[in-house]
Amino acid sequence: MAGPVKNILAIYDFNNNEIRNVVVQNLATDPTGKSDGYIFVNSADKKLRIYLDGVVKTVLTEDITTIDITGINGTNFTLD
Repeated sequence: MAGPVKNILAIYDFNNNEIRNVVVQNLATDPTGKSDGYIFVNSADKKLRIYLDGVVKTVLTEDITTIDITGINGTNFTLD
């Protein structure tokens, strides 16, 4: 059960430290009008998605066989 909601209105710099035990927000449908970098799980189709350039992009699906990663310089990597 979730505790009370507390809004954080600041930017946190974790100085390359990890964040643990985080749950990504689950939504039944893709939201609209979010900022780039907004991450969520579409619980209807079980896909992890992110907003980039104002467009929703799928990052992971429930049935993962490969993961395609586009690096900062545009280089593509595939992990099998």
